[in-house]
Amino acid sequence: MTAAIPALPSVDEPWQMIFLGLRSLAAADLAAMPDAVRAECSHGYGRAAGMLAAGRAWMLAAFTAGQGYSADPHYSAAA
Repeated sequence: MTAAIPALPSVDEPWQMIFLGLRSLAAADLAAMPDAVRAECSHGYGRAAGMLAAGRAWMLAAFTAGQGYSADPHYSAAA
């Protein structure tokens, strides 16, 4: 069963949380960690990369459908 995710008034807070987590992982001493922890980190990075790719595709589709690019002189999301 998946918990409901509340709507957010701003996307700034979730992005700041993501960046904080990534900075923490980047600062970690991976060489000093056990193999199991490094494997867990590798799995987490792969999972996060997939979620970021899917989220970006979803956002770009909504941006294109809403013609969010129309204020830009390129007149397309691809440009």
